[in-house]
Formats: sequence, structure tokens, C-alpha cells
Amino acid sequence: MQTSKFVLTSSTTVLTFNKAEEVFNLPQFETGKPINTSNYANIYAEYHTHGLDMNCCCQKQSKKGNRLCGSEHRHGFVIRLQCGALSLLGNTCIKEFDIDAKIHKDHAMFKRQLEAQKTKERLHEFMNKKESLSTNLKSIEVRVKKFLYAQKEIERVLGREVSNKIKNMAKSKNTGISILGVRIKNYIDDEGKKQTDISKQNIRIASIKGLEVFDPFIIQHLQTQVGDYKRALIQGELMAEKSNFKGVERLVNTLSNSPEKMNEQLSKIELALLKFKAENKTFLCYFTNDSTIRKQITQSHLKVNQLPNAVKDATQYILQEREILLKVHKLTRIEVL
Repeated sequence: MQTSKFVLTSSTTVLTFNKAEEVFNLPQFETGKPINTSNYANIYAEYHTHGLDMNCCCQKQSKKGNRLCGSEHRHGFVIRLQCGALSLLGNTCIKEFDIDAKIHKDHAMFKRQLEAQKTKERLHEFMNKKESLSTNLKSIEVRVKKFLYAQKEIERVLGREVSNKIKNMAKSKNTGISILGVRIKNYIDDEGKKQTDISKQNIRIASIKGLEVFDPFIIQHLQTQVGDYKRALIQGELMAEKSNFKGVERLVNTLSNSPEKMNEQLSKIELALLKFKAENKTFLCYFTNDSTIRKQITQSHLKVNQLPNAVKDATQYILQEREILLKVHKLTRIEVL
């Protein structure tokens, strides 16, 4: 395991006990020593445990006189008294002290110090894993480059006009592909004159999966996360070396967005790419009047689906698909929206 240069100084170390024996073995600890406003000195440590004789020694006033709380709080504090002895105070019994008592200020400071220490310890953990984290980031960068290359290749095949329409669909999360269907009906009116009735209708012919591939925010956000993480690892190492922890909370927040989470995001977008590649992209021909682009899109679809004679049959395939649409929707012609 890699050894970190991160060291917590004793002045910032906050003690926490998780076993009853750890408390009982403290040289100054005394069982049943009352705690009150008069004899309270400071908070020595925190405990998260319960067991035999782990009884709260908060001194409470009642009609029958002073008594000890006696509850076995699972969370509380080891309190140093004016005489130097250590005793137990349950977390909820702090409210028994007057609101302006010194213990409330000490408690607030103790919590701040404890959170600061936990944050530094988390930084320590990240620095111990710096090598493996860096390796994971490099792997993600390689996959991102492959994804961007595949994305650019798709955009090349689709052409600028179709690509822009697809990107707009991705932004609006609209997966539907529609055409403008035109119906022309010739008839003779009551006066015996020839008339033509032209009607137009937006017709949804398909929906396409994997459009998030074309949402620029997703991959840009991932690239930003990778860059931020790499910088955070460098800053974390410098922070540990110099023992200057200003801004450590923000740094740890960045490092908490682990490469594993980035991997999950990248896997989702890679799956979307596979879904898009498997789609019948000939429907995208209806996004442009450019015959060259239409043929290019269809050739790509036929090639992906391993159909023979893809280049030669592309034009024929477009005509066949068009005839099917005209027949199914009883259209005279189809126009690009």
C-alpha cells in the first residue's frame, strides 16, 4: 500500500472511542463522577459505544435532590472536570446545562474540529489511492477519445444539416422523427370544373434510441469532471506535504466524485452509442433534401447491418422505404420538415 505523507498534528486531533474498555482504561477516568456546571472543565473526547457501567453522570436537579442521569447513552462525551478527573456525559444531556454555559460553546467547537478532522482523514484516504485513481482517470480519458471519434464519424456520415437537427432533438429530448405528408386530391366540383385539394400533415414515422450521444453537455461535463479530479489529486498531494488544509472541504467534495461514478456515466453514454448505431438510420434521410447525404446515410445503415451490395443498393433501398411510407399513410409525396 502506498504510504501517504498526510499527517494529522496532535493539536487538531479529536479523540473518538468506539469501545467501552478504551474509556475505562483512561488513567483519569472515574466511574460515577458527577458532572455539573460548577465542576465542568472541557470536552476531552467523544464516544460511540454502550456497555456495562457506561452510565451518564450528568447531575440533574429534582424535588428529591440532585441525582445522576444513569442512562447508557450510545453517543456522548468524555468530560474533563476541574479536578482533572474524566467522566461520562450523554449527548442529549448537554441540554440540561444553562444555555450560556461554557459546555455549549465547547460542544460547537468540538463538532467543528471533528468534522475538520474527518475531512482531512478522507483526504488521507484519497492520497493513499492516488496511483490507482490516476490510472482509472487515464482509462476514462482513452474511452472518451474513442467515443468522440465515433461520434465525429457518425456526424460525418449524417452531414451537417442532419447532425444539427439530431443535436436539437437531443437537447429537447424529443426522440420522434416526423415527415410532412402531402395528399393531393383531384376532383370535379358541382360546376363541372377541375379542382385540386392539397392537405399537409405532420406524421411521426419513427422514434430513435441513443440520441443522448448528441447532447454535448453530457460528454463535456464528463471531461470537466476528469480535469477537475486530476487537478484535485495534485492539490491534495501538495496540501498534505505542506500541512496547509485551507480549502480541504471543497477539495474532498471534488475527490468524492470518484472515477467509479465517472465510469458509470461513461458506460451509459457508450451504451447509447451502441443503441444509436443499431437503429434504422434511413429514417434520418427525411431530415434533408440532399440526395448525396441520403445515400450516404443509407449506405452506412446497410453496411452496419451487413447487407450485401450496400453501395449499389442504397438508392433502391431509399425508394423502397419511401414507397412503403406513401402507401401506408396514403400520401402523394413526402416533404422534409
